Amino acid sequence: MWKKVRTSIAVYIYLAGMIGFTLFIIEEASQIATFSTFMSRHNHDLTLMLKASELMDVNNQLIININKYIGWINPFSYISYNKYAEAQDLYSNVIKYHILAHQPKLLEGKALEFDFTPHAIENGMMVSGQVKVVSARPQLSTIRVKGIVQNGKVLDNSTGVHDQLK
Repeated sequence: MWKKVRTSIAVYIYLAGMIGFTLFIIEEASQIATFSTFMSRHNHDLTLMLKASELMDVNNQLIININKYIGWINPFSYISYNKYAEAQDLYSNVIKYHILAHQPKLLEGKALEFDFTPHAIENGMMVSGQVKVVSARPQLSTIRVKGIVQNGKVLDNSTGVHDQLK
């Protein structure tokens, strides 16, 4: 009987360790991508920053899926990697917003969601710096934008602007 108990414990430790180690290696890959964004930003290479952000997104989705389906086997790892995924998502979004503010055309066709406070309304578009948001209801107060970048502008779908542009 003790042999079965020891074998069961050993199998559990092996599985928990395998899951934790796999998540750790994926996290390390994301951290390398994160470090590359520092140099990319320093060198003003927003294209490389975007590639790093996209790699972080792929790795983060992998972490989320592994954690969701089998990560619960290792409860400490499960908690840790849920929080890591939240933080990684935040950082990846910050990179995209930095790119949107400096070179919006790099995000062509990408879906974004963010809070936006325009400083002006020009030609029916809400504007702040280089960021232009096309909305069915332009306003000068902060709004939550959910849209797609098209021709260097964000088309805010949350206000039905896509339907109006068809």
